Amino acid sequence: MIRRWREPIMSEAEILEHLFSIYDRYWTIVQWWASVSFGVIMIAYFAADKLRAILLITVLALYVIYSAWVFMLLMYNVDIAYGLFEDLGALSRTGELETQGARVALENSFVNYGTRLGMVALPATFLACIGYLLYAYSQVRKSKSS
Repeated sequence: MIRRWREPIMSEAEILEHLFSIYDRYWTIVQWWASVSFGVIMIAYFAADKLRAILLITVLALYVIYSAWVFMLLMYNVDIAYGLFEDLGALSRTGELETQGARVALENSFVNYGTRLGMVALPATFLACIGYLLYAYSQVRKSKSS
């Protein structure tokens, strides 16, 4: 059932507070994931010669599962943020936006571009980490067999 917009459930200040709370959560999630990704790169660089196939597969599987979970969390937060933007837009259409900060948050194109950039950068980083781990593993095996 679609609810028609009549009266705001949250105030402008509450919407902005929730919106920036989501930005903080998004950033924290990305930082944790980047740390794990850096760990995968370190494994590839420092320990590729010690990895056996089963350990390589285990590391890759865990990284893929963790990355998928993180990506789902990020998309969930992005969806909530877009919902909050719709709420701000509804307040704007009724003339109830009172602060310049809310207007800037609503009209600034950075959120749209930044989100799209993140949706390119994160999968690219993911693929680069996996690619480098496989490359380092295969190079060590190739040099040992030569």
